[in-house]
Amino acid sequence: MNNALKSFIANNKKGEFWPALNNVSVFLWQWNLKNYFSSFKDKTPADCLIYSNQNISYAFFNVNKLFEISKEFFINYFKDSGILKRKIKSFHEIEKEINLDYKKFNSNFIAKQNTHYLSQAIFNINRRCWTSNGIVWFSVYNLEPDFFSKKIGLAITENEVLSIWSKAITPSFPSFDKNHFLFILTLISKQNNIDTIAKACQYFYATYNYVPNLSKTKSTIESEYKEYLSNPRKATLKINSLKKEQKLILEKYLSWRKTLNYKQRKINNYIQAAIKFKDLRKKTFNKSFVIAWQIANELTKRAGLEEKYIPFIFPEEYKKGIKFLAKLKPELEKRIKGFCTYIHYSGKKDIFYLDCLKARQEIDSFYASKLMDDSNKEILKGNIGSPGKIIGIVRKVLYFNNGSSKIFKEGEILVTGMTRPEFMPLMKKAAAIITDEGGITCHAAIVARELRKPCIIGTNVATQILNDGDEVEVDAYTGIVRIINKK
Repeated sequence: MNNALKSFIANNKKGEFWPALNNVSVFLWQWNLKNYFSSFKDKTPADCLIYSNQNISYAFFNVNKLFEISKEFFINYFKDSGILKRKIKSFHEIEKEINLDYKKFNSNFIAKQNTHYLSQAIFNINRRCWTSNGIVWFSVYNLEPDFFSKKIGLAITENEVLSIWSKAITPSFPSFDKNHFLFILTLISKQNNIDTIAKACQYFYATYNYVPNLSKTKSTIESEYKEYLSNPRKATLKINSLKKEQKLILEKYLSWRKTLNYKQRKINNYIQAAIKFKDLRKKTFNKSFVIAWQIANELTKRAGLEEKYIPFIFPEEYKKGIKFLAKLKPELEKRIKGFCTYIHYSGKKDIFYLDCLKARQEIDSFYASKLMDDSNKEILKGNIGSPGKIIGIVRKVLYFNNGSSKIFKEGEILVTGMTRPEFMPLMKKAAAIITDEGGITCHAAIVARELRKPCIIGTNVATQILNDGDEVEVDAYTGIVRIINKK
């Protein structure tokens, strides 16, 4: 086992580790610094590991911190529902600043600014983005049914909680992806040209590791929305259809909500707020990533560096100036071949140079041995993201790229660490979805419910155990994946 992981395990003995979060970078991933969680009373340290080279990247962190924050927030929310309003206000204040920056920092504006201003802007945008994340981390986790009786003293049965939970997890509002779909269709219906559409929608395709330029964004939109771009009237008809569908969803939800008593409604309100914040968080993240990436691209050019180095440069390194960045090239060449960053909760960073592929194999083996049920190697257990049952063939996708859609066949079962908006083309083609991570508010669960496809989340080890070509039964009524035939 590599030294970085050994240190991480030693310093986080009491914590469970989040399954590998794929496709991240040290430039855009800064979640764990303790000041980002300053609004919570829980002061449990939470370290983070990031492995990356020019082909793969992934991160690990201690999941217990986030469980504790979720519990703390809900306990306080039941004592004082005003805490939710205050969180909303704090989040929207930062969201407003990010939206203003997204309009302000276009390529023309960036090119005219001096290096000092841009270097400071990267740091500020990154800080603002992850501060907003810290405010709404409570939105990430669901709570066990007995939590309500044991921790809050609420006289409610587990069956009653599960009944509310099963209905409340479907958003009463358009999801992140549905809003994107409606937004692009609206732009098309008004006959905007493709360049205008690409500029408005660039943030849709940002990831924790990479932001496509306008040319690539334009190409993706042309491919995904070809049928509507050639027929704007069809876009208008689709908008009307989606709005009618959403109206029916809302009416059904409100009708059900009227049947709830006070305590049941309060649980429902929490779940709906959690889902909504999860979506808002994605939007602020992606917009921040676009701004930071565009500024970084300008600064790396001024330093005589290529865009490929951006994911390997820490935000604080940009503050040291162009001369520093230019001299950093030999170090960046070492990082791009393979390195690991151990980010301590205090913010201190330790760097290790290693073979990332070999490290991933060691980590996968560690996870599989720790989490797989030794009594039955043919069964994986997870949580129900969306109900259903189906038998199919596995297609594992860890890192989404332009070739993923071509490789993935209609009706295959998508197996991945987690999904984000860029996975939508695969999710539409998939017969079912299985992920390593996720709770009720995760992207995979929400989209699967909208698509009415079986989905099992939070297996921890699906990507380590399942491989392309395996035949599996996805029973998303019980949360169990059965391996029928290994390829």
